[in-house]
Amino acid sequence: FTAHPDAGYRVLVWTNATPDADGDINTAKAEVLGDLDVKVQFVQYYTLTYASADEATGYIVGEKRMEIAKGLSAKPVTALSKINYQFTQWNDGLATATRREMHVDENKDFVASFTPTKPNLVNVTFRVMDSETGNPAKGAAITVGTASQDDSDNGHNGIIIVSLPKGTTAYSAASPGYKPKDSTVDVTSDGQEVAIRLEKEVVKDDKARDITFICTYNGEPVKGVTIKLNVPTLAFDPSAITDEDGKCVIEKVPVVDGDITWTAKSGNYRTESGKFRLPLPNDEPIAISLTKLSDHGTLVFTCKDRASSAILKGVTITVKDAAGEHRGTTGADGQVKFEDILFGQVDYTAELNGYKKAEGQCPHAADGNAFEVQMEKKGGKLDAVISSLLQEVTVAPNPADSWIRVDNCQNVRHMAVYTATGARVMELVCGGQETVTINTALLTPGMYLLQLVASDGGRRSISFVKR
Repeated sequence: FTAHPDAGYRVLVWTNATPDADGDINTAKAEVLGDLDVKVQFVQYYTLTYASADEATGYIVGEKRMEIAKGLSAKPVTALSKINYQFTQWNDGLATATRREMHVDENKDFVASFTPTKPNLVNVTFRVMDSETGNPAKGAAITVGTASQDDSDNGHNGIIIVSLPKGTTAYSAASPGYKPKDSTVDVTSDGQEVAIRLEKEVVKDDKARDITFICTYNGEPVKGVTIKLNVPTLAFDPSAITDEDGKCVIEKVPVVDGDITWTAKSGNYRTESGKFRLPLPNDEPIAISLTKLSDHGTLVFTCKDRASSAILKGVTITVKDAAGEHRGTTGADGQVKFEDILFGQVDYTAELNGYKKAEGQCPHAADGNAFEVQMEKKGGKLDAVISSLLQEVTVAPNPADSWIRVDNCQNVRHMAVYTATGARVMELVCGGQETVTINTALLTPGMYLLQLVASDGGRRSISFVKR
């Protein structure tokens, strides 16, 4: 089945059909074994664009074009000025350089304006080149005061056009692989050109060094650690992998006037980093002591009233991981911290007198993870317990990219998607379908909660991650 949304709309949900594996939400398939009711729902979306009124005076940092579903929020965007200019305002009157549109409900075009910080500016063209060959020093940048401007506007060819006031201006020129140069320019007219010749970073001696690294954990050698060096001034970044003895050798490392940084990475250990200068005393090896990644960490729950977002004290939280159950009670800040919770999907329940019992799962993949539970007051109806009608409901894939498929949901009466902070971003009324596919392409990356309400009033929450 292929859906053809009208202009300004996209597919939101397929019922009883699953999108193609290639991620095209507009095309779905279903196995027909009898009468089948296939439905598709659409969502309206809007386009936001961001631009500079004059790219010679300033530019935009962030996505310059966004397509946002109705009611959702855009990503932050910042207007940055070039040298000797300052941000003035956006065309809608907003005077802050960084902006983020919330609850988008129309197409909008935003234009940032910039004004000179000094009068009578003229354009000066800096040509940054190699002092020996005269070739452009690609990736060059000119710094005046605290403002910097690179050659990206001109294809990284060493040419930088800067607006400067007439008179004497101090500047600094730099480019990867070259020594920085400080100087002054006497600006007299518009279109003036300044040639800057940079010297390449000088190697201190002609003899490059072979550097040996030894990686250990609790005194034992560690195999398979990737060691990578970085010499910024020479764009030199070789790497090697440790052997059974925990050793590796990176050959022909140039001796430069400055620090050389290293990183050590392995899937089972924390990434370590450091720096050194050549030559090393007696060409001794560099010893790296590794720390193993933990398989458990701290998990923090915060409980709030869903209607008012008020902090809830005295909530009993029960957490269940592969090692067993853990129980705690929220304090005056509405939080309770659990130590040494095994990583993975963690089941939880939250109970407080006068409130419906909240249950669900939360992904726990890093030490210090925080999870917020929104609790509803009792209203004389069935408590928010997991209904037996919802036990078989599954959500896949998780993490998700373009869509999630909710299976075994024939007993689901209502679905809603909430952000980690409790904001509802999507709501669906179900009619006995076994499978519902939800478009997640328009959601911003992060963790979400799919709340299900069964025909018997019972509830269940399933968390998923949008990549």
